[in-house]
Amino acid sequence: MRKIAILTDIHAKLPAFVAVLLDVQASGAERVVFLGDIVGYGASPAECVDWVRKLGGVCVMGNHDVEIRAVRKRGGSFRDPDWKNCGYQAGLAHAAECLDALEWLDETRVRIPPVLACVVTVGSVGQPRHGTEHRAAWVLWDSDENVVDFRKTDYNRLQAAQDIATVGLPLESALRLLTDEEAAFLMG
Repeated sequence: MRKIAILTDIHAKLPAFVAVLLDVQASGAERVVFLGDIVGYGASPAECVDWVRKLGGVCVMGNHDVEIRAVRKRGGSFRDPDWKNCGYQAGLAHAAECLDALEWLDETRVRIPPVLACVVTVGSVGQPRHGTEHRAAWVLWDSDENVVDFRKTDYNRLQAAQDIATVGLPLESALRLLTDEEAAFLMG
């Protein structure tokens, strides 16, 4: 059985990244694949990049990684990249076809038929945007069984938010990690 951990959007949130790496280790994953955005929003970009380098594996650059590389070359400040709508409607139609063909094994695991090519949204290790779901998201892919297991990992979100505030990054990035009660504690 070949298991591959797929992580994306770490966004320099070291507490989330370390917690997920502990879960990855416990999962029996043989490899780790990083799908970009190691940096951006969080307080620990250098540390997160060091961990990715140390772990090896496959890594692609995300839009934040590309932008920070460009900032280092030209000097100046970070800006959000200008992304265009790339086949959005066609993607929705294909997504509907894929959903009908999937075999859900339970709430978090889905088997993808071997003849089906589909895209899986992994979720974010360090930049959740799911409303009330604040845990770090990642995927464990069992390539022998064609099973995708959507994982959620708890981590010290308050520490990550405090780190963001301490280094002077926008408070919005810190508050996004927290419940309303936790945000009130951070602000108080």
